Amino acid sequence: MKLQIFPAIAIVAILLAAPASASADAVGDWNGIAVTATTTACPVPTCVPAIPARPGPSGVLDIAMV
Repeated sequence: MKLQIFPAIAIVAILLAAPASASADAVGDWNGIAVTATTTACPVPTCVPAIPARPGPSGVLDIAMV
């Protein structure tokens, strides 16, 4: 009976650990989106009125809040 329990525990542990490694990609994607949105300006045809880029300390705070 003990020989059957250990493989089952190993399989459950692998299945529980797998989604945690996949969630890091979403964090990296949102970080890239936030940095791009903060450091680039939105031109007039897309944004009315135009939204300027926010470089420097104010942009860093914007990224930190995301």
